[in-house]
Amino acid sequence: MANGSPFAVNFLFLVFLLVPGYVSLRGYLGATVQLDTVTRFDKLLLSVVGGTLTLGVSLAGYRLGVVDRLWRATGSLGRIDSLGSKPLSTTVVSETSASAVVVAVLGLSCLGYALGYGCGTLVHGHNTRKKSQEDLEQPWETAVKQSALGDEVIVVTRDGERIHGQLYRIGSPSEDYDLLLSRAEREGEDGRIPLGMTYHHYRDILRIQFPQMQERGVGNEANAVFRLGGWAAGLPSRAKSRATRIKQGAEERLCSDEAGDETGDDEPPQGDQ
Repeated sequence: MANGSPFAVNFLFLVFLLVPGYVSLRGYLGATVQLDTVTRFDKLLLSVVGGTLTLGVSLAGYRLGVVDRLWRATGSLGRIDSLGSKPLSTTVVSETSASAVVVAVLGLSCLGYALGYGCGTLVHGHNTRKKSQEDLEQPWETAVKQSALGDEVIVVTRDGERIHGQLYRIGSPSEDYDLLLSRAEREGEDGRIPLGMTYHHYRDILRIQFPQMQERGVGNEANAVFRLGGWAAGLPSRAKSRATRIKQGAEERLCSDEAGDETGDDEPPQGDQ
């Protein structure tokens, strides 16, 4: 690096600690299939814990020679040996190339994600039901995905009014929760009153009913380890089923060939007719 000041050393230490730690947290959340509801303080604390664990595992791998073998296998992009064989100092920082630091951080991040995903998989294994990708959806996101333009919608406003209409536009989950209805009608004492096209701001909506929306079943397991395990566990049964189908097909072809031979033997030669 161009400058080997103490600030650069502290910054480099934070990068090596927090970046892999945050990536390990993302791996844990991905393995347990849950939304990121961690507060900023807890996220910082967990990132420090994950980064410390990642650095500890990488240091153990370096002592065993694993890091050196991986580095030689992938090709040298800089003096990575200075990061592992010498104490971290301003001299080491100045002698270490930026490309080596970037590759080292990327490697630690991959290791951190693997560790976080592994820990999350162990925790996820105690769940009584499998979790699918749908568990990561917010309720409004599910409503946007499962609804279609033209579906019947009933909007209950904060004033207690009930508005019936057809869904014309629905707000994006990342922006707003507004609705635009066509052929809207308001319930009244004497029946429904036509309103035409109506716009409903999310602050004025108390409840939304989707009468035509169907309940969606549980999707495929989102955890890659358990999904791969389920696929591997089903290999024997699929192989047995495939062998059974092949055997049945061979028996059917054999029976058809024998029936054809018997039919040919029963027919008289053409010269005797």
